[in-house]
Amino acid sequence: MESENLIESLIALVNEFDFAKMMPELDSVMGWIDLFVRLCVLAAPVAVLFFGLWWLILPPKEANHHVGYRCFFGMGSVDAWRFTQKIAGVLFTVLGVGLLAISLLVSNRFPDMEPMVMLDKAVVCILWQIGITLVLSLMINLIVALRYDRNGDLRSEKSINDK
Repeated sequence: MESENLIESLIALVNEFDFAKMMPELDSVMGWIDLFVRLCVLAAPVAVLFFGLWWLILPPKEANHHVGYRCFFGMGSVDAWRFTQKIAGVLFTVLGVGLLAISLLVSNRFPDMEPMVMLDKAVVCILWQIGITLVLSLMINLIVALRYDRNGDLRSEKSINDK
């Protein structure tokens, strides 16, 4: 008898339970997806801008393997290290501002797009940001390598002293 009452009360509880009430409103979910995708698109430009300003304003004084923009030719001397921090700071700051402006323009159009189109645009934008940042990093390494040798001496001074 008790088991029958227990089963009937469980059946009544399940019948009254509405699974649809547990699901969030679809418009709020889309709002969260839009916000998340915008933050993903803006994360890289903000990081590039942050590091550029850090290397420009508060560069590490001496070459180290932990903090600062490190490249092989930039760690040979204090002069090469400071030049590397300065050039990386300026170029990363400029790139960060440019990428941030472009990303804001791109992400401003996200609410008008379908979710899958928005995600596709976001992935393409993030891949472009990564590619441009890698190209800039290679350019900085090349600039420093053309200016300094592996010991951190200026290449132009070394060629003048050898003559």
